[in-house]
Amino acid sequence: MTGGDVPLVTGRGGLGARLASLGLAAVFVVGPSLASAAPARRAPSPRLAERARAGTFELFGAFAARGELSGRNYASFLSVEEGRAIAAEASADRSAQHGCKGCPTPCGLVFERPGKGADKQRGGARFSATWALGPNLGFAAEGACDQPSAFRAALALLERCDDLGLDAREAGACLALLSRAAELGRPAPVERGGGARFGDLERLSAALDQLPPLGSGALAAELGLAHEHFDAQGQAARPEGSLASVLGQVVSTGGNDPLRAFPFTVARGRFDPREPAGKGRLVAWHEDLAAALDLSGFCGFSAAGLLVDGVLGLDELATWILPELGDKSERAEAAAGKPPAGSSPSPGAQLLEAGRCLVLARRAFNEALGRIGGLAPADLPAWSRAALLAPGMLDEYLAERGLDGAGRLAPATRSWLAGEHAAPWPPLVAELPRGDEPDPSLDGAAAGEQGPRPATALGEVTLLGAPTFELPLPAPLAEVLAHAASARPGARDLLFDPSGRPLPATWRERRPVAPGDLVHPGDRLDLLLAIAGG
Repeated sequence: MTGGDVPLVTGRGGLGARLASLGLAAVFVVGPSLASAAPARRAPSPRLAERARAGTFELFGAFAARGELSGRNYASFLSVEEGRAIAAEASADRSAQHGCKGCPTPCGLVFERPGKGADKQRGGARFSATWALGPNLGFAAEGACDQPSAFRAALALLERCDDLGLDAREAGACLALLSRAAELGRPAPVERGGGARFGDLERLSAALDQLPPLGSGALAAELGLAHEHFDAQGQAARPEGSLASVLGQVVSTGGNDPLRAFPFTVARGRFDPREPAGKGRLVAWHEDLAAALDLSGFCGFSAAGLLVDGVLGLDELATWILPELGDKSERAEAAAGKPPAGSSPSPGAQLLEAGRCLVLARRAFNEALGRIGGLAPADLPAWSRAALLAPGMLDEYLAERGLDGAGRLAPATRSWLAGEHAAPWPPLVAELPRGDEPDPSLDGAAAGEQGPRPATALGEVTLLGAPTFELPLPAPLAEVLAHAASARPGARDLLFDPSGRPLPATWRERRPVAPGDLVHPGDRLDLLLAIAGG
């Protein structure tokens, strides 16, 4: 809030109103600066370079390219050209850029507000709020008739939300519901915001002053539109093509924002985003990572960009943001991929373990307040229930987390959390026994097969018509690919990156295969490799 001339507020859920009700005028946090704790490594990451250039508005083009940039309460969709036009207009109109203090990737754009007082002449804007108040309220990317473009309409409505102290995404959801009710011929009374209409800035702005203090979920029920409302954990959510994002919004202990979208790029495309297989494990792994980043104060998007672009691995990131791990020589060895002899677990595993402790502690705290898990089938949001109940989604997440069918801590999990391992952070705690643990690395979203390796027999392997070669099977996928690279000259650069990590996404009967998974006699594997540049 005090780090610059434009206030930066990213919280949701009514925290400000709650503080005011307690008579708190401000919260002060005193401590050493962590801004220089991690080296500035933005340049080698294409994702962070683009985010630093265009802020979060670059996501308009990305969502449009995936066919997911929606309008009119998520009922229609914008083209790639329209998505790019919104991003281009925002970039052209910005007067400055800002972000969290000390972050090398400022993700917010700042815009002038003509006619405002000296303390409100500039205001920030980001992708999610602009989407909720622009395209999703029926505004065209280029403008139409006497109405402004989607970007300019969103900016005007965002400014009004700031004046009224309203959360932009919740306000956008309410306006979309009111507009939809009017579209169906059953508008709410004007004094309760019923004058709102899709694509009409004047009516929508006036409706903001008259929104009933219900929240979008209660408003949807009042209007008879619960079946057209998208919510998760009591807040407005949005439908996503990525099933991991759908699951993440519903189960995240940090609210429905932290696991909504980009963190799942860390999976490096191994999972089909529209298939439920493996999503519970994927979401649990990323929830651990997101919670650990919360503990450290490091930017979640910066971490995801650095990991996904291969600028560094999880162990190296852990040595950056958790400087308490060992002495300088140990940290240097860990960053170079050589953890000290006898040390266990690795820095990356400890980072994830810290996050897991926080996730479970949040759930225990909520249960102590009388808030049960809320993940029983009857409690799930209607818009996402069918997807969440597919095999590999919620069922796998509950098993990974050690929760019962309603989302409460299972007795064994509660005992672990309350036992000798539940030490403060830091120091970090030992491994939580939970079966086939994912490998705590960049590719740890899928687990390899566990237990003793079965007896082997000599088997034949053919790769893309190359000469057949033999090796003992079953064998880990990475080992099979290594033999294939040796058997076919020139294949290594297509099968492995310079660090030795397998490049292709590998599938067996529509299910992903991790590098540590065993390949058995008779298996047929599909290798998918995306090559840039056409």
